[in-house]
Amino acid sequence: MWALSKDTQLKGTFYYNKKGSLSMVYDTSKEMLLAVGNDFTMVKNGRKRTVKAQANGVNPYKVMSEVFAMVYAGSTDAALKSVAEVTYGRQSGNCTITATPRPANGKQAKRAMYSKFVATVNMKTGEVSRIVIYDKSGSHMQYDFSSYAYDTKLAADVFTPKFVKKK
Repeated sequence: MWALSKDTQLKGTFYYNKKGSLSMVYDTSKEMLLAVGNDFTMVKNGRKRTVKAQANGVNPYKVMSEVFAMVYAGSTDAALKSVAEVTYGRQSGNCTITATPRPANGKQAKRAMYSKFVATVNMKTGEVSRIVIYDKSGSHMQYDFSSYAYDTKLAADVFTPKFVKKK
């Protein structure tokens, strides 16, 4: 994924729903990343690019969605290990969740778009304040999030591409 080609830091808002859809919106740069089902859409510089995952195991955010859903549901470590190797850490009121996907086979491992992700969660508020996604070369993309609210109604357009320039 081109967004992981060099170390980058962006600030924005992260949306996640129970259906497993993800939306990351960067207001200052007018960029966004969406993962809805097997469709991945990135808006950058007013251009929209959409990619469809073609086979099981190559959905880059499926593991992330599953890990978040399982952690928030209080799943057992054994259940989590079915999708990723997950470790936890605590420091200064934060919990870090490190998840390394478990590809089902070598083909899935080759197609994986990232090697692991590390989420930082404020233990008092439950807010996901940061996600760092590492690619296979060790480069990373760091997402810092704000405006977190659990179990709230989201605006209808949160999972719809914005900032696209008209041709």
